[in-house]
Formats: sequence, C-alpha cells, structure tokens
Amino acid sequence: MLDGSPAKAGEIQPTVLPPLVDPGTADARINLLFREKAFWTFSRGQRLGDLHRS
Repeated sequence: MLDGSPAKAGEIQPTVLPPLVDPGTADARINLLFREKAFWTFSRGQRLGDLHRS
C-alpha cells in the first residue's frame, strides 16, 4: 500500500487518485492545503479546534 500500489480488500479494489498538481503560487498552495484538509476532516466526521474564526 505505501509503495503506491492500490489497496485490495478481497474482490473490491478502489481506484487510485492521481497526485495533486502544484498550483504554482504560495497563495494557491495555501488554498489547496486547507481545501484538502477540509475534505479529509469532513469525510472522517472530525471537528478541529485549530481553525476557529471568531
């Protein structure tokens, strides 16, 4: 799994996502980081205390 090959659980084999493309600018990289973090934490049903906005 850690070598880049797709995981396989029985007969079910999920497709592998392509690597992210570098957006090019520092601001775009920050936006991409937080966008990916949002998808990851939402899909896990997790709430983080480090992104509070008051």
